[in-house]
Amino acid sequence: MRQVGISIYPDYCSMDELKDYITRAKKSHMTRAFTSLQLGDFGFNGGLEATDPVFKQFFSLCNESGITVCGDVTNVIFEAYGATPDNLKPFLDLGLMMIRIDGGYTSEDIVTMTNNPYGIKIEMNGSFDQGKDSAVYPLLEGVKQRGNMENFVACFNYFPRVGTGHSKEYVKENIELLKEYGVTITAFVASQYSVHSMQPMGHGIPTLEHHRYLPAHLAAQELFALGVDTVLVGDIMAADVELERLGALITKDYLEIPVVYNEYVSDELIYKLENTVLTMRGDRSIECIRSMEVKGFQEEPLYCVPRSKYSVTIDNTLAKRYTGEIQIMMQDCDRDQTVNVIGAILEGHNLLEYVLYECFPYKLIPMQRK
Repeated sequence: MRQVGISIYPDYCSMDELKDYITRAKKSHMTRAFTSLQLGDFGFNGGLEATDPVFKQFFSLCNESGITVCGDVTNVIFEAYGATPDNLKPFLDLGLMMIRIDGGYTSEDIVTMTNNPYGIKIEMNGSFDQGKDSAVYPLLEGVKQRGNMENFVACFNYFPRVGTGHSKEYVKENIELLKEYGVTITAFVASQYSVHSMQPMGHGIPTLEHHRYLPAHLAAQELFALGVDTVLVGDIMAADVELERLGALITKDYLEIPVVYNEYVSDELIYKLENTVLTMRGDRSIECIRSMEVKGFQEEPLYCVPRSKYSVTIDNTLAKRYTGEIQIMMQDCDRDQTVNVIGAILEGHNLLEYVLYECFPYKLIPMQRK
């Protein structure tokens, strides 16, 4: 089942701010959270020491709200709390039921950790190299053969610095390998509203570089389409509207593609499209995505103009048996007197390839009118 969540850094928030953010996250169906216990060690300005008591208070608040926290740790954090690969009790006492191993341990150490009796999930770094000498292969095989796969998950890195995020192709390759072993996967999207406490010289904290300036709910839909199981906001504080839109995605088995409709389009047609799950015809077109679910809907000829790439159209009554066919243009095309241009997709282009090449169902969601 899909999950969505937040990232929280007690280093940069007061306890009142933490409580408020957790409350708002819970209201929007967030069930996961990420934090790092090592920002101070990594040289972030204002970073707390790993053993600061505020962390335990924070974990307790999340647990009481039904939000599972994953803490980013290294061998230094283990030593600070007196934990070892075969003794994770200190993390249990701290209130952590998931830890992300960010360095300092061998594959065999991680295998040992997955066998802990407390059900603490051990999260590997999903941002790995797949070269022939990569350590990922002995790790995955080791957990499969000698560890507990039920306690083994993965999470991609996030990237505060502009220009350093992953490509979609890299993430897709790693997801495919992890899925072969049945590993559940987490990745991050950026907030477009968050303060920049962690990235004063950058913008957003996503996994994929092309998501950095994209609305969180559009980026999250692409991650889910790629096979990610849990999507977290990487930034310190997301806006309520971002949390609400992310929370709404967990039960949807279709993509939501935003459309700006032309001013003359009827409310009836907009309502029809917003409430109809569309699918692409199986005989893929070179020019467009064709959907037949509202075929027969009667629209008189109006605004039969040249169709630019990402225009949304409906075949009018002159189209006879094609009347009501919906098309999303994937290249520029000339005007056609049987086709009304009803709107355009101005953002969310990244989602169209999953409709076109992987046949994902979708809805056209109105943004505003031109």
